[in-house]
Amino acid sequence: MIELIFCYYDFELTVPKEWVVAFDRKSNYNAGIVYFTTPTNGRLDHVWDKLDKYTKKHPNIDAFMKSYFDVLRNNRNIKELNMTEGQKTTDDNHELFPHEISYTLKTPLSKALKQKLIGNTLYCKKTNRFVAVYTSLNTNKENPDEASLREAIKSFICNCNLPPKP
Repeated sequence: MIELIFCYYDFELTVPKEWVVAFDRKSNYNAGIVYFTTPTNGRLDHVWDKLDKYTKKHPNIDAFMKSYFDVLRNNRNIKELNMTEGQKTTDDNHELFPHEISYTLKTPLSKALKQKLIGNTLYCKKTNRFVAVYTSLNTNKENPDEASLREAIKSFICNCNLPPKP
């Protein structure tokens, strides 16, 4: 399988060449959204925003993720909530929190929906950006793209530490 490396706004992500990429038209260096869509309509979302908005309430990535998980836990329509943390990393400029969240969403007039969110959440102090790269999978259905979505998420890096290219 041929892969492409997408580099934009100091971010880098490796995806299969068959995927389609779409930038929200309002995206810029400080905030934006990019959608990567697989041939079978799986989707990987990349969202970034000004970090200051998040650090006012959540001074670090652990506090943000705990708050996010608590919001899900307090949602009466969400049952069987589980979060698995990956290997967190921290350096001078970044706090990275890989995670997987699974839950069942119960709505009054429809069948329960089993979901799995797989992603990385990042605080980049050097560029003052909050970053989330994630996918959502319906576990009631077959997910043929799960392995490639996981690989793409794993490949994501923030290149702000690299020196500028001449």
